[in-house]
Amino acid sequence: MPATRTAPATHAGVFVAAEDIPEFEAFQQALTIEFDARSEFEHQCVRTVIHSLWTIRRTRIVESRMQERAVRENIVDPLLDVEWALQLKGVLNLRRQAERCD
Repeated sequence: MPATRTAPATHAGVFVAAEDIPEFEAFQQALTIEFDARSEFEHQCVRTVIHSLWTIRRTRIVESRMQERAVRENIVDPLLDVEWALQLKGVLNLRRQAERCD
Protein backbone atom coordinates (compact mmCIF):
# COMPACT_ATOMS: atom_id res chain seq x y z
CA MET A 1 0.00 0.00 0.00
CA PRO A 2 1.46 3.42 -0.96
CA ALA A 3 2.47 5.65 1.90
CA THR A 4 3.56 9.25 2.20
CA ARG A 5 6.75 9.52 4.14
CA THR A 6 8.66 12.57 5.19
CA ALA A 7 12.24 11.47 4.90
CA PRO A 8 14.74 12.54 7.56
CA ALA A 9 16.73 14.68 5.10
CA THR A 10 13.67 16.25 3.53
CA HIS A 11 11.45 19.04 4.82
CA ALA A 12 8.73 18.52 2.24
CA GLY A 13 6.85 15.27 2.02
CA VAL A 14 8.28 12.89 -0.55
CA PHE A 15 5.95 10.22 -1.85
CA VAL A 16 7.54 6.83 -1.26
CA ALA A 17 5.58 3.63 -1.74
CA ALA A 18 5.87 1.37 1.29
CA GLU A 19 7.79 -1.27 -0.67
CA ASP A 20 10.29 1.39 -1.85
CA ILE A 21 11.17 2.82 1.56
CA PRO A 22 14.43 0.82 1.97
CA GLU A 23 15.54 1.82 -1.55
CA PHE A 24 14.65 5.47 -0.91
CA GLU A 25 16.52 5.54 2.39
CA ALA A 26 19.64 4.02 0.76
CA PHE A 27 19.35 6.50 -2.14
CA GLN A 28 18.96 9.40 0.26
CA GLN A 29 21.87 8.31 2.42
CA ALA A 30 24.18 7.80 -0.58
CA LEU A 31 23.45 11.26 -1.98
CA THR A 32 23.79 12.90 1.43
CA ILE A 33 27.21 11.29 1.89
CA GLU A 34 28.30 12.04 -1.68
CA PHE A 35 27.46 15.75 -1.49
CA ASP A 36 28.89 16.10 2.04
CA ALA A 37 26.75 19.15 2.76
CA ARG A 38 28.08 21.37 5.53
CA SER A 39 26.04 24.57 5.56
CA GLU A 40 22.26 24.84 5.84
CA PHE A 41 22.15 26.08 2.26
CA GLU A 42 24.05 23.00 1.07
CA HIS A 43 21.68 20.74 3.03
CA GLN A 44 18.71 22.45 1.35
CA CYS A 45 20.32 21.89 -2.05
CA VAL A 46 20.82 18.19 -1.30
CA ARG A 47 17.21 17.86 -0.16
CA THR A 48 16.05 19.48 -3.41
CA VAL A 49 18.20 17.13 -5.49
CA ILE A 50 16.93 14.08 -3.59
CA HIS A 51 13.31 15.14 -4.01
CA SER A 52 13.75 15.94 -7.70
CA LEU A 53 15.62 12.75 -8.58
CA TRP A 54 13.13 10.59 -6.70
CA THR A 55 10.22 12.29 -8.49
CA ILE A 56 11.92 11.76 -11.86
CA ARG A 57 12.36 8.07 -10.97
CA ARG A 58 8.66 7.78 -10.10
CA THR A 59 7.51 9.44 -13.32
CA ARG A 60 9.65 7.10 -15.42
CA ILE A 61 8.12 4.09 -13.68
CA VAL A 62 4.59 5.44 -14.19
CA GLU A 63 5.23 6.19 -17.86
CA SER A 64 6.58 2.68 -18.40
CA ARG A 65 3.59 1.10 -16.64
CA MET A 66 1.21 3.19 -18.72
CA GLN A 67 2.85 1.98 -21.92
CA GLU A 68 2.73 -1.64 -20.72
CA ARG A 69 -0.96 -1.27 -19.88
CA ALA A 70 -1.66 0.25 -23.31
CA VAL A 71 -0.05 -2.79 -24.96
CA ARG A 72 -2.16 -5.16 -22.82
CA GLU A 73 -5.30 -3.23 -23.79
CA ASN A 74 -4.33 -3.30 -27.49
CA ILE A 75 -4.08 0.48 -27.77
CA VAL A 76 -1.91 1.02 -30.83
CA ASP A 77 -0.77 4.53 -29.88
CA PRO A 78 -1.74 5.87 -26.44
CA LEU A 79 -1.02 9.42 -27.59
CA LEU A 80 -3.92 9.18 -30.04
CA ASP A 81 -6.30 8.36 -27.20
CA VAL A 82 -7.42 11.58 -25.46
CA GLU A 83 -7.68 10.09 -21.96
CA TRP A 84 -4.28 8.40 -22.19
CA ALA A 85 -2.68 11.51 -23.67
CA LEU A 86 -3.96 13.66 -20.79
CA GLN A 87 -2.66 11.22 -18.19
CA LEU A 88 0.71 11.03 -19.88
CA LYS A 89 0.86 14.82 -20.19
CA GLY A 90 0.37 15.11 -16.43
CA VAL A 91 3.16 12.62 -15.76
CA LEU A 92 5.53 14.35 -18.17
CA ASN A 93 4.72 17.77 -16.71
CA LEU A 94 5.59 16.47 -13.26
CA ARG A 95 8.88 15.11 -14.61
CA ARG A 96 9.77 18.41 -16.31
CA GLN A 97 9.00 20.27 -13.12
CA ALA A 98 11.27 17.94 -11.14
CA GLU A 99 14.03 18.25 -13.74
CA ARG A 100 13.95 22.02 -13.26
CA CYS A 101 13.93 21.46 -9.46
CA ASP A 102 10.74 23.52 -9.05
